[in-house]
Amino acid sequence: MICNSCQFEWQDAVYPLATVMSVCPGCTSSDVSEAPRVPFPPPRPQKDQHFTSVSELSDAPEVTIPTGTVFDRITRDFPVHRDGGGVPLGCVILFSGPPGAGKSFQARELAWSWVTKIEVQRPRTVVYYSYEERPSYRLFISQGPPVETLLVTQSPISADMLVRRFWSDRELLVIIDSLQTASVGAYVPGEPEEFVEQDLGSIGSPRRCLGVMGEAMAIAHRLNATVLVIAQETKDDRVAGPRTVEHMADVVMRIEVKTWQESTHSRIVSISKNRRGPIGEWVLSP
Repeated sequence: MICNSCQFEWQDAVYPLATVMSVCPGCTSSDVSEAPRVPFPPPRPQKDQHFTSVSELSDAPEVTIPTGTVFDRITRDFPVHRDGGGVPLGCVILFSGPPGAGKSFQARELAWSWVTKIEVQRPRTVVYYSYEERPSYRLFISQGPPVETLLVTQSPISADMLVRRFWSDRELLVIIDSLQTASVGAYVPGEPEEFVEQDLGSIGSPRRCLGVMGEAMAIAHRLNATVLVIAQETKDDRVAGPRTVEHMADVVMRIEVKTWQESTHSRIVSISKNRRGPIGEWVLSP
């Protein structure tokens, strides 16, 4: 019931006597009526489940892109790949490390090699989500002249938007810098682009990290793209966020800087999880 005078609304089970006497329990007015019923939302359309027989699966070797960067180690020394390794398509790479270890530098080097330093057979594009720094030419000025297929943005991450813009006939690389500062978008057909906003450092930050990884998995599976997610670390050398993000990634890489002497520094790169090749640890540069 609802009171037309004071707009007080109550349930019959809470105020049964007021409902029977048709009197508002707030202002004792008799001008009351039944509250309009809120219709239930329509059920979401269910997608048809698609099953594939094992006999219909392709036995073609996995496609890898040799880039000449540290990320070629993902498939190097693996029996299936005998060409020195490369970056596999259709996977999510979680790349973490302490501040100043060179995570963003390695990611930009990969982006530049993806579109320029290799002979391409299909169109290649790089989408760089830069949330920690303002998108500018200064980010890539050390790599060389700009190219049109290297795109930098601060828009929310949305797998639906990338699917609408890019086709599966190109080799796509998506770099998210970084996991803890990214925002997730939601595309609504026929309406402007909307996105979910959450304050950084709020109680919803762990949930946002899972949402970013979920969009990264959707991009990798729907577009057969390679998604590199840069993640920050805590003081105990663990990814800042829920441990579930490591389970959602296909490859978990880490870079750190070790000081052997007062003036000797080395970058150590390690792979602790790898669904596309071996795991290991090696020295990147003295």
